[in-house]
Amino acid sequence: MLQIITGMYFRDVPLNQTEHRRTLYTNVVFSEQVQVELPMGYLTPDGDRAAINTVLVHLTERLEAVLPDGSDEFMISTGGDAIADDLAVVLSFALNATFTPVREKADRLIHAAAGAPIVLSRRISSCAPSLRRWSLTMVTAMICPRS
Repeated sequence: MLQIITGMYFRDVPLNQTEHRRTLYTNVVFSEQVQVELPMGYLTPDGDRAAINTVLVHLTERLEAVLPDGSDEFMISTGGDAIADDLAVVLSFALNATFTPVREKADRLIHAAAGAPIVLSRRISSCAPSLRRWSLTMVTAMICPRS
């Protein structure tokens, strides 16, 4: 879903764009409270440094507005929940951390682990200029198309 909404597989037709905002809960502590640009939007970490931290995700969903036969597409948006869920899975896997849109799930997973929080402070160069401030190459490889 993440690769699709970035528009990398679309024909040269008009697109429907829908903005979505979701909250993710994580055990990651961001060393700086900066907006992290992603190919499908951006995320903004909360300033708190607790066992469970909050990240606000802003996503731009893009879908083709015209069907191959030239008629208008009836589907304008998927609702955004599946996109936020997919992003949480990618971030969890790539950063070896917990990201989830469900607070109760974060409580169970993070308090059960009871380890030290994961602090992200390193910088990387990435394949996408918009990911320059992100901290791990794996995230770039998973959500950035190769050129």
